[in-house]
Amino acid sequence: MKIRLRWATALIACVSLVCTTSAQAQRQRNYRAANNAAEMAGASLASYNSFDNSFDDSYGTDLGECNSCEDGSYIGEYSGGRSGILGRPGQFFVAADYLNVRATFSESTAYVVRTGTAPPAGNTLLPPITNVFQELDYGYQSSYRIFGGYRFNECGGEIRFAFTRFDSSASALSPPAVPAAPGGQTTQILNPFDLVATSTGDRISVNSNVGANIYDLGFAKTIPLGSPACGGCDSCASACDTGCDTGCGWCPAWDLRWSAGIRFAEVNWDRRAELQSTNDYGSTTMDFDGGGARVGLEGTRYLGRQQRFAIFARGDMSILLGEVSIEHTSGVGGTAPSILNLTQFSSTQLIPVLDIEAGGTFYVTDRLTVSAGYLLSAWFDLGMRDTFDVLEGAGPISFDDSNILGFDGFFVRSEFAF
Repeated sequence: MKIRLRWATALIACVSLVCTTSAQAQRQRNYRAANNAAEMAGASLASYNSFDNSFDDSYGTDLGECNSCEDGSYIGEYSGGRSGILGRPGQFFVAADYLNVRATFSESTAYVVRTGTAPPAGNTLLPPITNVFQELDYGYQSSYRIFGGYRFNECGGEIRFAFTRFDSSASALSPPAVPAAPGGQTTQILNPFDLVATSTGDRISVNSNVGANIYDLGFAKTIPLGSPACGGCDSCASACDTGCDTGCGWCPAWDLRWSAGIRFAEVNWDRRAELQSTNDYGSTTMDFDGGGARVGLEGTRYLGRQQRFAIFARGDMSILLGEVSIEHTSGVGGTAPSILNLTQFSSTQLIPVLDIEAGGTFYVTDRLTVSAGYLLSAWFDLGMRDTFDVLEGAGPISFDDSNILGFDGFFVRSEFAF
């Protein structure tokens, strides 16, 4: 009995040992399979993110060798993936934009043309009346923007200051008035300043000017997407250790850049209308001075194996606290002009601002880039607030607007780094 018990015990021990050894072998096989799959996936990703560095010589830098951090292998906003200039850990940059922009308003009535037929003699019924609103049409005008700052070597950080100047103007001249005649066509010209042209050939002229000075100071940080950003100490060493043949200082396929800072703005506009027959006039001016916080996000897509082209889109939002001042005057002209009415309004307000830009960039050299695109800018609550009811007897018809002053237009930018 003891011998059988010993044999049974030994048999159980052997079976347990065999099962344990088999399980360990199976786990090792599974581990090796998972490891091989990970290596294949890593190789596939590296292949997808790699590109040809055949443009090394054209930029005077050897991107085929991993540079140390002291070599300034990463220059911040990539600058087309070029190495650091003159071996510096960062770089200064300056840029200038030529802007061809126009102002737009939610509502900017120049005049209203009211036409109808005068009732025949002895007929008191009013004929149908047509009111046609004419808005001020602001044309594209030359403006400019200049900016500069410093880009750090680490991960695309930069400090930037920018100054933007917007200018736009508009003018309008109404058709001549046609006085009422029994049974004939009549034309009256009305204006929001209560100017009415009724005499034969009388007209109303309107002029408006818009200007803005914008000061921005902020910090931006670039986040590479789609492939490793080779350029810092760790990332460059990692690229060399893993046999990355793309070298250092190159761009990923995509990147995002967030920014935060402060903005100060001076915005003003005026609108003046004048009745030609009497030189009676009406005028409104608006001034805003304020500052506040500004945040933004920009996305860039690099194109081509040499990545000398890129497309980008940027959106910014600002909240500005400042003083809004509006002054309205009206009076008579002629040899003894005088002011008949003066109305002033002043208030401290929060003004939201939205900016959007989209365009493309060409990296001419490692120091010079050229960009072009289109911009949109909306300034809420800075539009022409002095809306007027010129539709007497028109029933429940009324007009409202969102009171926005906007700018839109083209830009061409040249940027130089040193």
